[in-house]
Amino acid sequence: MEVFIFWPVASAVVGAIASSRGRSGAGWFMLSMLLTPLLMGILVLALGRPEADQRQRLACPTCAELVLAEANRCKHCGADLAAFRAARAAAEEIQLERYRETDRKLRAERQEINAKVGRAIRGVFGRDK
Repeated sequence: MEVFIFWPVASAVVGAIASSRGRSGAGWFMLSMLLTPLLMGILVLALGRPEADQRQRLACPTCAELVLAEANRCKHCGADLAAFRAARAAAEEIQLERYRETDRKLRAERQEINAKVGRAIRGVFGRDK
């Protein structure tokens, strides 16, 4: 009698574990009902997560839900992620150009200071020509 209670409960546990690992919970429940919950439980734990879950995910800038990094549109709110990526790339390019401009100015100032220091040293030691 206990088998009729244990079998579906154990099968439901296998289905819940499979679902939490990104697999079909209903499919694994049915398999464990047909075969054995113990074997199916060991199998679902040994298989791990499918490869689709290991792809990189990013937060949507509009709704903050996780979407695949290569997605063009958010599946939750429909935001155009390609436009956000283009805007972010443009902003990064502007920031990089500002950095380069500041770097050029600092290098020029450093060369000017080095030249003045060199002239001062040559003046002190009498080698100013």
